[in-house]
Amino acid sequence: KDMYKLATEMIKYFDCIERHEESCLPTEFPKNRGAVLAFLPGLPEIENYMNFLSSESSRFRWLLFPLHSTITQEEQQSVFTMPPSGFRKIIISTNVAESSITLPDIKYVIDFCLTKVLTCDEVTNYTSLKLTWASQASC
Repeated sequence: KDMYKLATEMIKYFDCIERHEESCLPTEFPKNRGAVLAFLPGLPEIENYMNFLSSESSRFRWLLFPLHSTITQEEQQSVFTMPPSGFRKIIISTNVAESSITLPDIKYVIDFCLTKVLTCDEVTNYTSLKLTWASQASC
């Protein structure tokens, strides 16, 4: 949860940067707000962060898009749409977006540096996905 809070504060700070770039008043939203791509390790984390952001999404004019292999093709295509003027598109994805698609309007990337790796318990021979830190090369 602390990382969700930190990432959310970073997204809010992007408005300060863009207000300065566009010479906006502190109470205005910049017209051309860059899209944010946040990498999380799996669907549960994506859903949790979407829920975390949704409480403030209307106030800050955020359009939230999940991107995961299990969502529908229509939902996957929605990440390519341009947001209306004054809105920020936030895409919350697994690393599927890292190498398989190009999103041209991404200005900011937040990487939580977490991944899930398939592990096998030697005693039970049971395989599972284990949450772990991503390698420096992956980040």
